[in-house]
Amino acid sequence: MTRKSQRSSPLGFCHSSKAIFSGWNFFLKFYSIKYFLFGILVMAWVVTNPITPAGAASLEDGTYQGKHSFITVEVTIDNGKIGDVKIVEHGGGGEKYARMVEPLLGEMIEKQSTAVDVVTGATVSSKNLIAAVEDALQKAIKE
Repeated sequence: MTRKSQRSSPLGFCHSSKAIFSGWNFFLKFYSIKYFLFGILVMAWVVTNPITPAGAASLEDGTYQGKHSFITVEVTIDNGKIGDVKIVEHGGGGEKYARMVEPLLGEMIEKQSTAVDVVTGATVSSKNLIAAVEDALQKAIKE
């Protein structure tokens, strides 16, 4: 007489592997659909509620100076957006580093943000330039 072997759980309950896998498949299907629908809802919300940079819509038109460490900049705001950024003074390292960080000026205007990558070889100048522009933008925020 041969007996079919069954696995038992640590609590002594007998169960077949088919029952385990069918329960697992139900779990995966149920939660996969649930999270998929949740993802669709989140994406729909993000598309209908675009996130704008803080202070972007509240900048007052004009020209503002910002300073940080050895860099002084002049930021021009046109129609509530960054229109122009100029380095007025670059005391640390002189013209060499000032020329190295110039590409960041155009990138800030293009992105309408100070969230730009620093220039390799001019890391300190890049960080000081970004901080100086942020100082000028703080002065441009409408109250």
